Amino acid sequence: MDLNTRSELAGHVLCLPRYCGFNDVLCQIWVSYQYAQNWERELWIDTRCSGLADEFAHYMHLYNPSRENSTITHTKIFNIEYEKLNRLKCYPNIPLGTLDQLGHYFMSSMLAAGLQHNTKHNIFLRLINLIKYTCNPKKEFPSFRIFSFIQLYTYLKKNKIAFIDRQFRNESMTIHASSGGGLESLQMLKLLRLNKNIRNQILTKLKDLPHDYDAIHIRHTDYQTDYQTFIQSINSELAGRTVLICSDNPDVLKFAKENLKLSTVICVTKIDQLSTDPSSHRPAHYQWHLPLNHRRNRNVSMLAELVGLSKSTRLFFTIVKKDGQEGHSGFSQLADGLRKNPDILANWLGPN
Repeated sequence: MDLNTRSELAGHVLCLPRYCGFNDVLCQIWVSYQYAQNWERELWIDTRCSGLADEFAHYMHLYNPSRENSTITHTKIFNIEYEKLNRLKCYPNIPLGTLDQLGHYFMSSMLAAGLQHNTKHNIFLRLINLIKYTCNPKKEFPSFRIFSFIQLYTYLKKNKIAFIDRQFRNESMTIHASSGGGLESLQMLKLLRLNKNIRNQILTKLKDLPHDYDAIHIRHTDYQTDYQTFIQSINSELAGRTVLICSDNPDVLKFAKENLKLSTVICVTKIDQLSTDPSSHRPAHYQWHLPLNHRRNRNVSMLAELVGLSKSTRLFFTIVKKDGQEGHSGFSQLADGLRKNPDILANWLGPN
């Protein structure tokens, strides 16, 4: 049965997580997966606007869905499929025939903001950056069509549409395009398995870790933490131990190496893979500007860190703060959840 016939018989869900890190990506896919399952819809996942900045299918695949679940799930969308999906009426409402330009809209809006706090409201600079994007759109997205893009861009800027809804909709295509984390990521990982080549790359990066070691995760970019006091406070506990240190900030890695002198400190991610611009406050998953091979190397390092943190004997992570709010990094919580649920980790990794 081809896509045109299926479109007449069943609805679809497009999951397009945007701007967010790996934990949030999994949470957004889980929301979309549940929606597709509840309303018997076909699920399409496009993670090129997320922090992965790449196709989800390059890293993992659906492996262990419930036998009672007949949800058809696609972890990669080819351009020809987007062209067919493009004919469907969508919820939320967007101009007909512009679905394939949605990724371009999100990328142009994000890049036009400059990712700089002091230029976020500079309308002139945003306009210049938007024009730059239209002259050099992201090549990994479906073919850029300037008139359809302008039609979609104008419509969305005017109507302020929110791309998330868990209620049933009659339209043929329901769009879930949002960010936001939580603990649902573990539920999604139960249904996934790493591709064998990615798993092998991860294990190669972790080959220097012993069976018994401790680990630290510290996020210190857009979310801030007093990492110096934190590292010094656990220094004596880590004496004589091998310690895996993971962070999105190169200063944290340098400080840990210089101050945990009684420990053997190991890093998975190289310092030159992280942003060295302290004014940008960019977490490691802001990487859309990099060549695809660099993004893939960084993503494998990120996944290796997650596995390394999850296999540790003891895991330390900090409270982070942003805009007066405090909590824990979603990535820290995901690693802690996997460490406490080794069966989920083992299923995701696959057999030795």
